[in-house]
Amino acid sequence: MEHRLNVCVCLDTDMSSVRIEVRGCVSMRNYKALLRLLARTKGLAADAQISLDLREADHLDSDVQNALGYTELGELADSSQPIRPAQPAAA
Repeated sequence: MEHRLNVCVCLDTDMSSVRIEVRGCVSMRNYKALLRLLARTKGLAADAQISLDLREADHLDSDVQNALGYTELGELADSSQPIRPAQPAAA
């Protein structure tokens, strides 16, 4: 398995919402790169609702899930945070 992160950032034309589609292997090794991308995206569209779509990820480390605050519903544990991940695909 190739341990690379592949992302596509999808912005609405009015920049009210952003979806970040993640593919590849999401591990603690590339977790910081994902956080930097989220921060840059938030800087581009400060008022936008940001969704992190991990459904197409080949692999998602449980440590990353814990670090992101995943719940069984695929939402961040603290709903006041501006980033909302989508539910990952079942293995």
